[in-house]
Amino acid sequence: MHSEKYNPSLSLSVTRRFFYYTLFSVGSTAALLSAAEGIVRFTGMAPTIAHIETDELRLAHNARLGWQPRPHVFERNNHGFHDDDWDGPQMDAYRIVILGDSVADGKERWNETYRRAFPYLLEQKLNTTEKPVRVYNLSVDGYNTMQEVENFRLHGRKLKPHLVIVEYCLNDTLYVAGNALTALLRLEYYEDYKRNYMMNDLLEWSALYRVLFLNFFQEDLDDLDVGLDAARYQILYRDTVQPSLLELKQLSIEDKFKVLLVIFPNHTAHHPDGPFSYAEELYPFMDAHRQIEERARNAGLPTVDLLPVMRECRRELGPLAVDILHLNPAGHACVSDFLADYLMAHDLVPESRAGRAFFQ
Repeated sequence: MHSEKYNPSLSLSVTRRFFYYTLFSVGSTAALLSAAEGIVRFTGMAPTIAHIETDELRLAHNARLGWQPRPHVFERNNHGFHDDDWDGPQMDAYRIVILGDSVADGKERWNETYRRAFPYLLEQKLNTTEKPVRVYNLSVDGYNTMQEVENFRLHGRKLKPHLVIVEYCLNDTLYVAGNALTALLRLEYYEDYKRNYMMNDLLEWSALYRVLFLNFFQEDLDDLDVGLDAARYQILYRDTVQPSLLELKQLSIEDKFKVLLVIFPNHTAHHPDGPFSYAEELYPFMDAHRQIEERARNAGLPTVDLLPVMRECRRELGPLAVDILHLNPAGHACVSDFLADYLMAHDLVPESRAGRAFFQ
């Protein structure tokens, strides 16, 4: 009877081949994913998103808001905004309301305190002249133009502003909050749901994941759990800039305040390490600037574009931003200096207490 002898070298060879095959497969997959991530980042296919912290925000049952800030957390005031507390309009002051997103929000993540963000700095600069000025910062991270106008309708009108400044970010035509809304909905039902932190961090870091998630998986996740009424918030996913500007114009007529829409440029190329310039002929986002200028004209709202301002400040001060959207302290100082001069030069703030009509 013939019997084959056990051959340890043969068994070792099979094991070794399996190990090498597995190693090759893992390495190839990692290389492909890295290459895809690089291509998506370089081409700018993935939209920028806001990093939403649910410890600072809570679900808003108003579908035009989606979420709202929590009072008295992380330097937020008694109304949930990154500003000093207020109980109502300061009637002896010229009152300015800032509407915006995380660019104007003044989060400590980028500037240590809201007192280094341009809304607060603007108030300090305008109060060096002979009249009291109060700047109310109603910006909320992740908001688009519709949410900002709704926020103003609910909270800003009570402040009886003389001037409303809209901080317009170039991604305001998009829903940029990742899966934050879904996470807030789930937190409404499940107190211990915390997966949004991992999801938001990954969405923020990976351009490839943003493309896949926002284009293929977001709607499925929004409707994943029974009882999550994400469909009520579908308006947040649409481009609502034009009707929102028209609504703000109508409010300005009814309440007799002025509006200035300030266009904030992006601060890096699609690929953060790629070549970038604020020079108009080299700047890659001019179409977005022209689009919002046209929409503001259609609504009868004046605009000022900060692109040339940033170009000059960059030469004098160096880097102005921490990423494609968010300003560093030098960038906020640049914006506040320019806006203070611009508002006074264009008679958008009174020059002295003699203009008491402004304070009525």
